[in-house]
Amino acid sequence: KSCPDCAQRRRGFLSRLPREILDQTMCVMRRRRFPPGSVMGREGEVCDGVYAIQEGLVKLVGPGPHNHPRIVDLLGPGDLVGLGGVFGRRLAFDTIAITELTACYSSAAAFRGLLTSNAAVAMGLADHLSCVVDREAERLRGLGTNTAIERVASFLVDGRLPRVGPNRVILPLRRRELAALLGVAPETVARSLTRLAAEGLIKVSSREITI
Repeated sequence: KSCPDCAQRRRGFLSRLPREILDQTMCVMRRRRFPPGSVMGREGEVCDGVYAIQEGLVKLVGPGPHNHPRIVDLLGPGDLVGLGGVFGRRLAFDTIAITELTACYSSAAAFRGLLTSNAAVAMGLADHLSCVVDREAERLRGLGTNTAIERVASFLVDGRLPRVGPNRVILPLRRRELAALLGVAPETVARSLTRLAAEGLIKVSSREITI
């Protein structure tokens, strides 16, 4: 009953579909909720379905230096989890909910059937994935060219963090996790946040940051 007003319809590949196609798509998807820490898939597994994230944040975790796990990317509203499973591919990373998560789920078989039977859905997905590639290329460019404080500032503004107002975000990551994601040292993250606060650009209160 809530599908017509679902925010997911305005995000990701679903936002590119005409209304009549969208109604068919939503018929194969069912809303699910996950508490923080839920494991949606493990590295090496074939995911049994596709999750279209509505609300919340997911981290992709892989081995880092000395086999210590590290976050390699974040997924948020509009992103898809487990799409490779539709094509029989194994997950490259552990996929874990950071915050409370709401997602629309479709079995791999149902989603594959949707793609093969409807060209508009397949084209919408291709368009969405091309945008994801551009987004990731821009993120990698920033990691290679931005200073540490620029990386932290960009992440606060564009990192798709949970919002609690027009200019307030929740930072659900520990400083160590954020440092690994941004490719800097944990103390550098702390110094960058302190400097941004000293310059009056942000206000930090526990995990809530006002920009």
